[in-house]
Amino acid sequence: MAIFLRTKAQTQVMDPAVVQARDLFYQSYLENNPAGWEEAVSQLKMLYAESGYQDVQILQELAIAQYGLSGGCIANDCGGDKAGKLIDETEKTLDKLLKKRPTSGAGNGIMGGLLGLKMGLSPAKAIFLGPRAMKYLDIATKQDTLEPIGWVENGNMRFHSPSLFGGDKKAALRAYKKAVAQFEENPTRAANSWMYMHAYAWVGKSYEALEKWDDAVATYERILEIAPEFAWVRDELLPAAKLKQAE
Repeated sequence: MAIFLRTKAQTQVMDPAVVQARDLFYQSYLENNPAGWEEAVSQLKMLYAESGYQDVQILQELAIAQYGLSGGCIANDCGGDKAGKLIDETEKTLDKLLKKRPTSGAGNGIMGGLLGLKMGLSPAKAIFLGPRAMKYLDIATKQDTLEPIGWVENGNMRFHSPSLFGGDKKAALRAYKKAVAQFEENPTRAANSWMYMHAYAWVGKSYEALEKWDDAVATYERILEIAPEFAWVRDELLPAAKLKQAE
């Protein structure tokens, strides 16, 4: 079934093959199945090649998936060399996307997030990568107001950065909640979107950081109503938050 995507200027129909790749990534993300993530990226690369390297919507979906694969690699301790190669490949895809759509909220948001991953691998580079990342995130949230990804990455940056470089758990919570709200305002964006689930999980993580355990538990329980198979929330985040809540 085709998905209709609303933009500022038009409504687009997403190719069923792209929907299938997007769904594969979503399920693989929920189940923490890196092999499925890699397969979804491979499918999107093939679809983009079949478009004659012209379809911008496929290019955007590829960038989002490659970014998720890069972050997942780091989260699963796949090794710095592999993570670095995935990040470099994602950056090349993003460069192509931003040449075609300079004000893309998704493209700029992901580029900001990607620079955040680079900082995680090389903290010494934060002094110059941090301002670059914030510049991309500023474009993402101000130029494409219908796209929640900029707010997801704004939340990531605020949550993971030290206060010296703009880190602020309360600001992170506000950004994540704004992203979730924007996804839910447009169900076609939220449908089988790993970014939606990612943002929602980090709403809970932000409540944890602020020691608001009741809110964290309620958030995780709501997530599992939407996606019962979300392994990270089901098996790790919710049980741990309930233990803290009971203390």
